Amino acid sequence: TQVPISVCSAECWKGYRRVLTGAHVCCFNCEACPAGTYVDINDLFNCKPCEIHQWSLPESDACLNRTVEYLAWNDITSVVLTITSVITLLLTVATAGLFLLNLNTPVVKSAGGKTCLLMLSSLACASCSVFGHFGVPTAVGCAFLRELFCLSFTICLSCVAVRSFQIVCIFKMSGKLPKAYEFWTKNNGPHVFILVSSAIGFFISLLRIVLDRPVPTENYSISPDKIVLECSGTQSVGSAMETGYVGLLSFLCFAFSYMGKDLPANYNEAKCVTFSLLLYLVSWLGFYTTYAVYKGKYTPAFNIVAVLASVLGIFGGYFMPKCYIILLKPQLNTAAHFQNCIQMYTTKKSDH
Repeated sequence: TQVPISVCSAECWKGYRRVLTGAHVCCFNCEACPAGTYVDINDLFNCKPCEIHQWSLPESDACLNRTVEYLAWNDITSVVLTITSVITLLLTVATAGLFLLNLNTPVVKSAGGKTCLLMLSSLACASCSVFGHFGVPTAVGCAFLRELFCLSFTICLSCVAVRSFQIVCIFKMSGKLPKAYEFWTKNNGPHVFILVSSAIGFFISLLRIVLDRPVPTENYSISPDKIVLECSGTQSVGSAMETGYVGLLSFLCFAFSYMGKDLPANYNEAKCVTFSLLLYLVSWLGFYTTYAVYKGKYTPAFNIVAVLASVLGIFGGYFMPKCYIILLKPQLNTAAHFQNCIQMYTTKKSDH
């Protein structure tokens, strides 16, 4: 009274496709679909790939949407870095105000006078560049924030190099090469150097924006179940040119500071500049090393740490000792004290 049932192969489990073993469609083996694919109920013989914004585990009969990741503003890491950035910015602004009030004192004059205000302004701009790394990457942020830091730091290092070279000229070259020193001072050598070196940095940044502009991208290769939003071009020819140029200015700063390592203590910045540049070098080496082994939502955080370490290195090594003298050791911030240091240096040199 019943029609007999003929079964060649049992039904496959979910996530398994049918592989024919003979001429009849009812005879088949079952094969698990790999990760990133699934079996559609309407096509039991093929494993279909998931869409680029989806993922699946092995033996799946459906795909899931990938999780979109980026360094959000409310992330605990972002909160800590934002507070640090704001403190750094406030410190540079407060120091600029302190130097402006004491612009005619010996300590500020020996540090570079009005040039210090330019340095602090550039450090403040570099500090502001970190805020664009939080949240969803934007076209403006990707294109200009890295350039803002590089240009700001270029201006700051140019000022440090000029100040160190100026001091070396006054104490060591004015007597040996009087014509060269006279040409340097009469033709506004310091201002020309800062302007030219900053213009070169600006040209490099402009060239990178025109030829190799970083843009917001969706990185699908970091993790099979995640989409990481980031800026392209972190490791590119343009980025290498910017880093190399800043490295060249850092070398000039170190060279000129080292040449003045035996100058009076009030004019000797060798230790401070060396510490600042060493911190800068270590921070960016650390960032690029980390970027080579890790790419994810916290990559911008490592970039921010490198930027803040560079800014705080210059600020702590160059400006903090002078703030200490202005605020806590005013007896050292007098013309008599500086003249005494110069006389002791001159006497020591004449004895040798």
